[in-house]
Amino acid sequence: LAGLGAVAWVVDRVVGWRVLTVLRDTDSRLRGWTHVGWLASIALVLSFSLPRLAQQAGLGEAWRFAAAALPWLALSATSWLRPARIAAPFGEDFVRWRGNLRAVASIAFAGFFVVGLGGEGRMSPLPYVPLLDPVELVQLGALLLALRVSAEAASLRLPLAGAAFVLATSIVLRATHHWGGVPWSPSMFSTGLVQTSLTVLWSVIGMAAWVAGSRRQRRALWTIGAVLMGVVLAKLVLVDRQYLGNLLGIGSFIAFGLLCTAVGYFAPVPPRDEEATA
Repeated sequence: LAGLGAVAWVVDRVVGWRVLTVLRDTDSRLRGWTHVGWLASIALVLSFSLPRLAQQAGLGEAWRFAAAALPWLALSATSWLRPARIAAPFGEDFVRWRGNLRAVASIAFAGFFVVGLGGEGRMSPLPYVPLLDPVELVQLGALLLALRVSAEAASLRLPLAGAAFVLATSIVLRATHHWGGVPWSPSMFSTGLVQTSLTVLWSVIGMAAWVAGSRRQRRALWTIGAVLMGVVLAKLVLVDRQYLGNLLGIGSFIAFGLLCTAVGYFAPVPPRDEEATA
């Protein structure tokens, strides 16, 4: 948008709108993809321009990432929650290719979600705060949108649960980096702080799934929690035991033992799904 680029994009918007209004009264198969491309180009331009503005303002990498991802989040959210807002000039015909727009926006934003997992999350000039970091806020926004959408598409629930688990893990890793002084590199997994943090996090998630599955009589959820707790147990034996000489290693075993004790009391095995249904 620098210099005459802004003028060029204004002209593009005007001409593009005129093309769409002409196509509105035709039966051309290009109508849908032309409309999708016109809307996606708005997100694309903002996705390139907003990070540059954030950089010029001296904001950290996390702010620039959020600035690039937010236009796609907005487009995806609008296509799912308020499609009428972007249906013009085609009106009700927009329903015919709305799925294409959702797919384009969702794929683009899913890419940002994955890339954000590897980001250091520097939110300068502000200090890092878990869950308030711009990268994590954008990713949480994506999960909330997906949770809302999963009410219409049940097949998204399992991938959504996996994405939430991965995001929680990345948040903990980022916290150990900013608050624990652990370098942001693959070598961080060789430190006791990271391994203990992951053990506690995964144990809490496993326990939550275990208890929720038992209370709601959902054997699949209970099984997922049990499997995750088994993974944590294997991790304790194979990885965390090398840190038994310090408080972090001891804390891993104590936390896991206490959580397993609590689970044994609060989360008995639920009946099989067919038994629960009967």
